[in-house]
Amino acid sequence: GAEDLLFLPPATALPGRAPELVAAAIGAGAVGGAFYLRFDDPRTVFRLGSAFVNLRTSLFKLALGDQAQFATVAAYEAVGGFPPWPILEDLELMRRLRRHGPLAMIRDPVATDARRFRERGILRTVSTNWLIWSLHLAGVDPRRLARLYRSVR
Repeated sequence: GAEDLLFLPPATALPGRAPELVAAAIGAGAVGGAFYLRFDDPRTVFRLGSAFVNLRTSLFKLALGDQAQFATVAAYEAVGGFPPWPILEDLELMRRLRRHGPLAMIRDPVATDARRFRERGILRTVSTNWLIWSLHLAGVDPRRLARLYRSVR
């Protein structure tokens, strides 16, 4: 609706029924959420990667920016929106929203570009991402972590 926000990165495509799915999730009481993910590469390794991302999304209610995050305007404003960080601002928004109220993880997946994984290597990209997330959870400032991320972009 007019009081909902959807954050869509350029390399991500929404499922056809996205507006109705977001409206239904918010209508059911969610303050925000995101979609499950499907990489645009049909190879098995990317299907497995999508399954892993979707398991994390389901278990922890944590979705990243390439999963087309959404929120009500009221919830977004209440949690202070995205922090002014060069990296991990999407993760932090979800963490803030999760503390504010229920999140909906929509199973109809968005399709996102697997280019970064193909170009930089799947293992290198995934391990760097996990290192960045771990360091962030240990308290390292995202502005420092942005240098690591640029190395795999």
